[in-house]
Amino acid sequence: RRKNQYAKFIVTNCLMKKWLPYIITIIVVVGLGALIIAANKRIPRRMDERITLREKDKNPYGMAAARNLCRSLFPGASIASDDRRPGYWETVSSGGSRQAVFLVANYFNADISELNELSSFVANGNYVFIIARTFSTEAQNFFNFSYGQNVFSQFMGMDDDSLKLSLDPSVSDVNTSFVYPGRKYESWLYSFDSAKTTILGRGDEQVNFIRLNKGEGSVFIHSAPLAFSNYFILHKNNI
Repeated sequence: RRKNQYAKFIVTNCLMKKWLPYIITIIVVVGLGALIIAANKRIPRRMDERITLREKDKNPYGMAAARNLCRSLFPGASIASDDRRPGYWETVSSGGSRQAVFLVANYFNADISELNELSSFVANGNYVFIIARTFSTEAQNFFNFSYGQNVFSQFMGMDDDSLKLSLDPSVSDVNTSFVYPGRKYESWLYSFDSAKTTILGRGDEQVNFIRLNKGEGSVFIHSAPLAFSNYFILHKNNI
């Protein structure tokens, strides 16, 4: 009887030694997994704050959402991208009409020859949307406007307040305000010729969206580029 009990003990002990490395491995793996999960909970994920303004970028401040919206906004139209300078576009007919071109940048620095090309293009019955935060002196003189921005707040790290936009009552007879908790990254437009300029929108009571007619077409200038970012468009009902 004692021999049988001893034999069982020996067999059990041998089995423990055999499986011990596997048990230790499992414990180590589970422990590492628990540590990784705990670390991820303690360290919050940071939002990608890069302001790229590129149509293919899906980061918060890219413009893939706006690019995808074009197909529903302009049904039946052919949509293409072209990064060449005005007058050298391959996907746009300089002498044609009923075309819309969107120019998006942090700094709109078109020179006088490019501005003349844009003006001729618009006069033929086309539309140009210039979406930027800052503008070259040539562009300001050409379109007869000035712009301003709160440089002090940017240097002090206060440029992260929410952006609020609204359409002018002349555009819509209902309350059309849009807001999101992301960066402002905006400027405002002033000292334009009120006889030739139509105000279309504002941000915090300051004008940031205007229209200038030229021939059969129009130029639209918007000074809050992040209003067209993925983050802004996809926030609540802003779309």
